[in-house]
Amino acid sequence: MKHKRRVPESTLLGTAFIGGTIGAILGMLIFRHKVSKKSFLLKFGAIILIQVFCIYFLQKYWQT
Repeated sequence: MKHKRRVPESTLLGTAFIGGTIGAILGMLIFRHKVSKKSFLLKFGAIILIQVFCIYFLQKYWQT
């Protein structure tokens, strides 16, 4: 709309996947960005689930 460059959705999801999940959530809440796009929210939710499982299994691994 304003003829400015846009960040591709894959870049946003990739950044969230490698550790920017908290920033992505804050950006979505503060700027109301991508909150109505269901396909993005499903992919983002999958990233969060993957991260939760990774943290859970890493904690179990380090405790044994």
